[in-house]
Amino acid sequence: MMKKILLNIILIACISCFAQQGLNVYDAEGHLLTKMGSLSELNSKKCPSKRCFVAQDAGKKTNASTFIKKGYVKSKGKKRWYEVDWNQGVKLCPEKNFNSGDGIWIVNGPAHVDSVNCVYVDGSPYTRSILVLFSRNLDDLIEADSSWILVNQTIVEMSGSLSKVWIPQRDYVGAPRSKEKWKKDTLKQDLIVDKTEFTVREAFELKREVYKQECGENYTDKKKYFCKELRNEEIDESIYPLYDSTALLDCPIEISSADMKKFAIWRSERDQLNVVFPKVPFDSVVAGILLSVNSEKTEKMVMDTSKNGYRIPYDFEWTFLQSGGQQTDFFWGNDTLPARRYEWNLSDVDQLGFHIVAGREPNPFGLYDVYGNANEMVINVEGDEVHFRRECNWFSIDYTMSPTCWYQASIRPVIYGRVRELGGMRLVRKLE
Repeated sequence: MMKKILLNIILIACISCFAQQGLNVYDAEGHLLTKMGSLSELNSKKCPSKRCFVAQDAGKKTNASTFIKKGYVKSKGKKRWYEVDWNQGVKLCPEKNFNSGDGIWIVNGPAHVDSVNCVYVDGSPYTRSILVLFSRNLDDLIEADSSWILVNQTIVEMSGSLSKVWIPQRDYVGAPRSKEKWKKDTLKQDLIVDKTEFTVREAFELKREVYKQECGENYTDKKKYFCKELRNEEIDESIYPLYDSTALLDCPIEISSADMKKFAIWRSERDQLNVVFPKVPFDSVVAGILLSVNSEKTEKMVMDTSKNGYRIPYDFEWTFLQSGGQQTDFFWGNDTLPARRYEWNLSDVDQLGFHIVAGREPNPFGLYDVYGNANEMVINVEGDEVHFRRECNWFSIDYTMSPTCWYQASIRPVIYGRVRELGGMRLVRKLE
């Protein structure tokens, strides 16, 4: 019988305290001036000192940050992007060539300012994007200088690059590869990409945030089942070689397409991005491809990748990300000998399953576990239909597979007559 453990997301709250809903306005010394529900309430009356900042209510701080004054990795107009590791805070100061002086800082996360109006943005133990605005005109935040703190994320410039996708064809197993089986696509977007696969820890963090928002003491009976599902999570222990629950939190979480959309939506809302998988009234006309309709036909879900929120990559985007932009079978070349530097040894039945992310070396883009941890979910579009599938999960004598998929399938032990496929995901969003 498959062994399972039950983890209660409320009980693991001691791991970290999370940002509350609502925003606080502080003066330069960090004294609370006033509270407000949203940025729409912000005006000059809320900032009498002319030098104050707005940040989320951090509650009790349990994760100390190492603050660094870090150079940006990319800029565009008044936008800046900074890449940092987990728990790494960033110190930002008004730039001389941009707005300067007694402006206001607005931070989507815990922060404080010093006497010379530099802001210290707390690091996060979770993968996320933190928006920091600096503005002197509180009535027009569009003109503010913006900085994105990319926690455990990296920018991959791929627009205009060629990516090749293996097209499965009915053939005999082991058929010689031919160029006709590769489909080439020209990539159209640069992406911000999670360096690691989506983990149990992040799943619990997002669930806990939604639970606090939706399932307070006065939630309705209609939400009872929803809130029960949010509160508890069953984890299949058999897919984790590690039995330390703390280590398990830093492993990928096995995920379905339905859960993928939920987590992408929740993280987009947490990072104040426009949702790629919106739920809209059934009769409304919206952009994007229809994904589903609820049974009462009162609501539908669409996929609109013109939005800047989180999603999983398209299959051709994932091929490019996985290969590090190289046209060889693997990013290091065409042989499998160096693979142990980058992936867990899945040919060893004792190592079968999910492992701690970033436990091996990254690929040239700085992405970890692109081989040999979770099989990652990708988007495949055929006409007006969207399919969410696991990359490299084909194992059928009716199809040939790309060299990467053949290699991964060949080293996975056969369990109960089939290769055990473990599906996870890595979230991306477009760079604007």
